[in-house]
Amino acid sequence: MVAALLVVSQILFLPRLARWIDSRAEPKFAEAAALEAQYREMTNAFVIAAEMPPDHPAVRVWRERRQALLAVGFLETQIIEMKQKLTARNWSRDFFFRFHALWPGVERTLKTGEGMPPVVEVTARWDDFAAITRFIQNYQPEK
Repeated sequence: MVAALLVVSQILFLPRLARWIDSRAEPKFAEAAALEAQYREMTNAFVIAAEMPPDHPAVRVWRERRQALLAVGFLETQIIEMKQKLTARNWSRDFFFRFHALWPGVERTLKTGEGMPPVVEVTARWDDFAAITRFIQNYQPEK
């Protein structure tokens, strides 16, 4: 009797619960998909925009998407310091090539100073920062 009552209550209750969960989750999934699409547009445009004049359409697309994603908190900017000063020849060029191979279209700026480890300013998705930080802090130029 109790087992039958349990089965009947599950048959009546579970579909309603599933519909309620779907109604709550669906807008969040749609919003996340839209933000991800904007992020892909921005990173694809960055590759072209980096070499174009400020009035080029790719630069406008990149700037608009970047500002929109920063405004909603999908993107953030962090300053990450390398652990040691690098002295190898052409290390900065190699660093940018390797960085771009791993995160194409991610905005980054390298700042160096005399006697200090280099600092990289990165604007990316918040969930990419763990891997980016590890890469920057452990970067060793190829010999």
